[in-house]
Amino acid sequence: MENHELLSHCCDYKTETYEEALARYDGFGKGFYEALVKRYPKILKHLTFYQQIRDRRVCVMPYGPQTEDSYAIYNDGTTAFGIQLNFYTEIVLYDNDKDYDIGYWYKNPIEIALAYLKRDFLPNSILK
Repeated sequence: MENHELLSHCCDYKTETYEEALARYDGFGKGFYEALVKRYPKILKHLTFYQQIRDRRVCVMPYGPQTEDSYAIYNDGTTAFGIQLNFYTEIVLYDNDKDYDIGYWYKNPIEIALAYLKRDFLPNSILK
C-alpha cells in the first residue's frame, strides 16, 4: 500500500502498473491514459497508477472507497499533479492549487483534458 500527498488521506491505495491500470479500468474516459502516453511518451516515466482499496475509517465517506476509479500521480521531483478517472462521470485533473472536472457534458472530454494538461500542468520537458 502506498499513498501520495495528492491522494485522499481517507483511503488506502495500491499501486498498479500502466498495463494493470489499462486492463482493470473500464469506465468513463477509458482511452485517456493511452491518448496521454501516445501524445506525450516521456510522461510514463513519471506516472504512478493507483487504485483505492479500502476506507481508512478516518473520514466520513458515505459512498466508501471508489475502487472502480483509476488514479495517476505525475511527479518528476519538481512538478506534481493528479489524474482521477471517475468511473461514471468525469476525468479530474488537479494539483494543490487547481482542480478541473471534465465530464460527459463535453463533446470530446479526452481532448479537452489533454488540452488542460498541456496548458496548466505539464512541464516543458514532457512537451518537447
